Amino acid sequence: MKRLIIALIMILGTSSMMFAQTNTGTMPYEGSYHYYQVNGGTRVGTNTYDWKVFLDNKTAEATLGTHFVFTDASGATLGGATPTTPANTEAKIYIKWLVANTGAESYYVSIGESNDHCTTNRLLQVTVVANTFDIYAELTGTEDACATVDNPVEDKGTVGDNSDDNFGLTARNYVVKAHNLATNAVTAKTVAWNYTFTLVDKKTGTTTDEGIVLNITVDGVAKTSGSKIDIAEGTAESNISVSYTTNSNRQDEDLDLILTITSGADALGTEDADGKADSKNEVKYLVRAVPATTGITTD
Repeated sequence: MKRLIIALIMILGTSSMMFAQTNTGTMPYEGSYHYYQVNGGTRVGTNTYDWKVFLDNKTAEATLGTHFVFTDASGATLGGATPTTPANTEAKIYIKWLVANTGAESYYVSIGESNDHCTTNRLLQVTVVANTFDIYAELTGTEDACATVDNPVEDKGTVGDNSDDNFGLTARNYVVKAHNLATNAVTAKTVAWNYTFTLVDKKTGTTTDEGIVLNITVDGVAKTSGSKIDIAEGTAESNISVSYTTNSNRQDEDLDLILTITSGADALGTEDADGKADSKNEVKYLVRAVPATTGITTD
């Protein structure tokens, strides 16, 4: 009979990273995914692997699709809408935790490795904590202010006609922040994260996007509304700037510049926790109309 040698190394995280404090493989955020492996993640010969997750009593299994799902390395659920278990040839698997533990409860990740004759079982305690990771937006200037007007406005065309005059450039800035990011214990930096933004301009009191905003930059790079923004490790803020020529709409009505943040997630697959007091996934500036004064005429 072959001698079964098990080297159980639960190196926990995603990719090749190990994380400190919460949102680790043994203390993950609800909604995050992490890898769990034995034998360095390499299959031993023709051995098979039976991965399970147990509830706190260590006898009843957690419910696949309710308490957790198995995923691939990108965080996509195995089986999609109908979650499945990994192949029994896998010494390394990924688990996404769907429900946080309460009180002193924990989950237990179980692995049973079998050769032709024998099986060895191991358990790892995992305590899933409530997700406190949050991505939100803030205004960096006065919420309610007039559009920008050059002083004085330069008369470009026919005296007394303001149709082609340049009134100036109106600009507004936003900051998108990531709160309670996990930290990479190797680099001591917060993990990477991402979000998607939309920016619309509507005449106050209406629902139609006017399409007036001409320029959008995110962290100094030109972007369009609807873009996904990737933020590098070690950075917890992202800056969005928008601008348009003040007389693009003749400035005859007040304008709302509305920024909406969606699909926020960190490098561990942890999704943005909405509903928190500091969650501001939609913020807006009210840009007050300025008089579209014509050039001065005389006799």
